[in-house]
Amino acid sequence: MKKNERRLNDFNELILCLDAFLLAFRSVIGFSNFYQNVFFTYITIFIWSTVCFVILLNNYTFSQIIRIVLLFLLVFLIYYKSSLLSPFFTMLYLIAVKNTNIKKILKWNFAGIIFSTCLVILSYFYGLIDTNVMEDGSSSLGFNNPNTVAFETTIIVLYWIYFRFNKLSVPELYLFFLVVSFMYYCTKSRTGLLLNIIILLLYLCFRYSRKLKKLLKQKLYICVIIIPSCCFAGVWFCSSVALFSKLNTILSGRMIQAQFYLFEYGLHLFGAKLDKLINYQPGTPLLDMGYARLILQFGFIYFVIFFYIYFKKLQNALSENDYPLTILLFTVFLGLITENVWLTINYNFITLF
Repeated sequence: MKKNERRLNDFNELILCLDAFLLAFRSVIGFSNFYQNVFFTYITIFIWSTVCFVILLNNYTFSQIIRIVLLFLLVFLIYYKSSLLSPFFTMLYLIAVKNTNIKKILKWNFAGIIFSTCLVILSYFYGLIDTNVMEDGSSSLGFNNPNTVAFETTIIVLYWIYFRFNKLSVPELYLFFLVVSFMYYCTKSRTGLLLNIIILLLYLCFRYSRKLKKLLKQKLYICVIIIPSCCFAGVWFCSSVALFSKLNTILSGRMIQAQFYLFEYGLHLFGAKLDKLINYQPGTPLLDMGYARLILQFGFIYFVIFFYIYFKKLQNALSENDYPLTILLFTVFLGLITENVWLTINYNFITLF
């Protein structure tokens, strides 16, 4: 029986690894200037149908079934109120990875991101796809936005450090510096540059400095509470308090964007359908800030669950001296200040941990 279960788990793991690669490919290409034909729709259908197939093959205890039912109820209420499907897809993948090697699946996702990102950038340099040039002269290198390039660069640097934490060489660190510098030169993304610098500094502190390592273990808990608190205070007071007004300027107007949607739709337990964002018209503010998108569109309950789970994961990682995972999780807390792509499994496989 155990042998059959092991074979089943290996089979499920293989399917989920393939899905992880394809999901990365689909997500990265979806952010590019490649023509989005029906082929990509078939990839999406294949990914989620095979994930559902794995879920049906798994065995569950009664308590696990109860938790799954409660999760389905939560995501249904979020969908009913906000028309969002992303929490549903995230939940499906979280259920499917039961009894699998998460790191192995993450490696396949990492491989898909590297392959797809290189494909887009090389296609741009060879003139196969166009680029978008912004008013400040920044280039998207074949993606739909310069910030997308910065995000993909951040994910690649982050995953590389995670998998090679104890083996990372000086030449690799120089390579990271060159890649990050080149991306900033092309995209002018200040937030992307700052996030990559923080990731590299965290790595150096955890790897080489005992004093800073000890300090970080004590202070990171406070940071992850202060970060969203400052974001929400900034969204509320960015029009009236000078400090938050300056912070809004540093964040390229993301706080004033969020304030528009906060005053327009308010806070709800299970989120809200942000019609002006869904049916976007030129001149309407975007909603880039991840924390604002999380609490306004996904709802207060989903925000509390999301924050609690990530906080507990970070707490466990620090107590077990798992510094590579600590850097992964803390980067999500930082990334949500400026970008909402960290919220879903499509772009953030760190959720699996």
